[in-house]
Amino acid sequence: MQTLYLDCAMGVTGELLVSSLLDCFDDSREVLDELNALDLPSICYSAKTLVKAGIHGTMIEIGVEAGECAKVVDLNQIHQMINSLPLEQDLLELIANVENMIADAQSRVARCDPYELEFNKAGVLYTIAETAAVGYMINLLEPVHTFSSAVATGYGVQGNLPVPSPVTACILDDLPIQSGKLEGEMTSFTGAAILKSVAEDYGPMPIIKVKRIGYGLRDVDGRMYTCLRSVFGDLLDQEDTIYIHVNVDEFNNNDLGFTVEQLKDLGCEEITYIQSEQCLNVKLSSRLFKVVASYLFENESIKTLRVKSYSYQNHKKKVSTISRDDDLGTDLLIASCKKDVKTIIL
Repeated sequence: MQTLYLDCAMGVTGELLVSSLLDCFDDSREVLDELNALDLPSICYSAKTLVKAGIHGTMIEIGVEAGECAKVVDLNQIHQMINSLPLEQDLLELIANVENMIADAQSRVARCDPYELEFNKAGVLYTIAETAAVGYMINLLEPVHTFSSAVATGYGVQGNLPVPSPVTACILDDLPIQSGKLEGEMTSFTGAAILKSVAEDYGPMPIIKVKRIGYGLRDVDGRMYTCLRSVFGDLLDQEDTIYIHVNVDEFNNNDLGFTVEQLKDLGCEEITYIQSEQCLNVKLSSRLFKVVASYLFENESIKTLRVKSYSYQNHKKKVSTISRDDDLGTDLLIASCKKDVKTIIL
C-alpha cells in the first residue's frame, strides 16, 4: 500500500513541501516543466539543487509578476481567481480549501467576517502556486495514505509576535505540534494549511519499505536553515494495537498481583496500574484481544472493558466499551485472535 510520510520535525512551509516532493522524482526537471505547463497566471516555477550539511536537496523558487505585489483582493475575488484556473477539479478544491482555511484563521484573529478582510494578491498567488504544486505531485505519486509527523513550529519572537504567529496557531488547531529545537518561525500559515489539507493523520512514521526520499531545503546566508523530508514507499502490514482500560477497585492486593502476572503470561506488552483511579491499563497486540478479554471477564467484578484500538493499516483509532455479553469473536473492535497465544514473560 503506497504511502507518503511528511517529516516536519524542522517545521513546514509551502515552499518546503513543494521542494521535498519535487526532490522525490528522478526526473525532477521534467516535473518542474509540467508544473509550469499548468499555466497558472502570473506564476513561474524554478528550482535549484542545494548541498547543505552533507545533504543533497532541492529548493523551489516561485516567481510572481512584480505588478501584482501592490494589489489587494477580498475573499470573493480569491474565489473568482481560483475558479478561473485551468486545473482539474480536485486541485481547485484543494486550493479553495487552503485559501478558505487561511482566511478563516485570519478572521478569527481579527474577530471579523472573512469577507471583510483584504489580502495581498501576491501572497494569494504564492499560496495558489504552492498548493497546486503539492497537489499535482501527490497525484503523480498516487499514495493511498498521506501521513505527517508532529509539526515543529519553532519558538521565540518573530517581529512583535510570539512563534507560531496567531494565524498559524489557529490553523494548527487539533494538530500535534511542538516547539522543536530551532529558534524562529519554522512553520508558516500556508505550510500549515496545505499540510492540514493533505495529511490524514499525524504521529511517528509507520513501517514503510522506502522507494523514494526527497529533501526540501531552505538556506539563509549560505547555511541550511531548515529541512523537510518526504518519504514515499509501501506501508508494511503490522499488527494493530489494543489498549484495554479495566477498573479493579474491587480487587485486593493478591487478586491484583495475580491478574498482572497472568496478563504478562498471556503476552501483554505493557501493564500499568494507576492507583489513584483504581484501574489497569493494558497494551497488547490485536491477535491477543479475544484471549485477554475473555480472561478478564472471568472475574465477576469486571462488568465492562473500555478499549482503544489503533490500526496501522489505515491509521485510524477507535474507542469502544464492551461487556461480558458481547460476542468477542466478531469484529466488534478489530480482528480477533488468529493463532494460539504463546506464553511470554515480560
